[in-house]
Amino acid sequence: ARLLKMADHNTSDEEIDDDEEGWETEEEEITICGKTIETQKESPPVQQRKIVPPPVAAPEVIMQRKWKGALDEDFIADHLEKYLQADDNQDGCTVYHDILNTAGVHLYVFPPSKILKRNFYTIVTMGLSGMKMNVPADVADRKSWERAELLCYLPPDWELPRSLSGAPPSIDDDEAAIEQQKKSWPFELLRNLAGYVMETGAWIGDMHGLPHVIRQGDQWIRPTVSEDDPTGIPFVKGSKLDHVILLQTSNERLGFSPVKVPKNGKTQKVNLYMVVPLTGAEAQWKREVGSKNSIFYIVGEQRINPSIPVDYAISTFRKCAVEDLKWPEKVRKLQSK
Repeated sequence: ARLLKMADHNTSDEEIDDDEEGWETEEEEITICGKTIETQKESPPVQQRKIVPPPVAAPEVIMQRKWKGALDEDFIADHLEKYLQADDNQDGCTVYHDILNTAGVHLYVFPPSKILKRNFYTIVTMGLSGMKMNVPADVADRKSWERAELLCYLPPDWELPRSLSGAPPSIDDDEAAIEQQKKSWPFELLRNLAGYVMETGAWIGDMHGLPHVIRQGDQWIRPTVSEDDPTGIPFVKGSKLDHVILLQTSNERLGFSPVKVPKNGKTQKVNLYMVVPLTGAEAQWKREVGSKNSIFYIVGEQRINPSIPVDYAISTFRKCAVEDLKWPEKVRKLQSK
């Protein structure tokens, strides 16, 4: 049953974010704050490496990918409703439509639900799974990792944007633009990530990370304060967040991911990855010591463990776990015991 209300949230032309420095991915157990948890699926057995994104595809190829849509939108939407929608939130479920196919994805919005014990919004892309990503040849069972959709979580008091402009943040933005970005930047981030993959065919997956980058001409660049100042521009002015990491949705109920879509007599898997924004210092720490010795200690559900500094639900102006809260020192002490 199609229970989602299709709202009149339109989106306009936009520049699309992503990767200049390359995705980072590694083989890890799924552990949060030092505790191993039950997972949805097995991670592909890929060793630590740096993946350089391929060049942007030809315009006609990009257009074809964006107009294709999700692998099976109705089936995937019904699957999401099964896990994310209940009687107390279905009237608030809505969709931000990409009317002009500038990004190639719609955004499905699921409000908090007391019935489901979900005290947060869940935002999910719809459209990325229509194309196959270029999974590296050394990944076992490559077909299981070719398709994906992305999601993020927002606090229950998040003010949803009335529309999405697609404009990337700038240090010169006026106050009105900044106020709009405070509401819309996680939505734009998801669309940008999906757009990047569609334009390049690059593979994204569990534990992949990249800095804030934007599309400029036919290249992806990392926006900086100036030519003389290499400091990266955050997703929104005043925030320290300028990187992301993708994680398995191991916090969700079993069966949530991957979505097993029946297609042409076969079952195709669509993996759902959680997007968690990081600060530059947190991303650098992860690169230096690996996720098992960094991210798995600081990212999780504060509802379950209040001591975790980085909640799954996005906090735009949170403190940096490395520079402000000194978590590398705490982790070293924990590991030495």
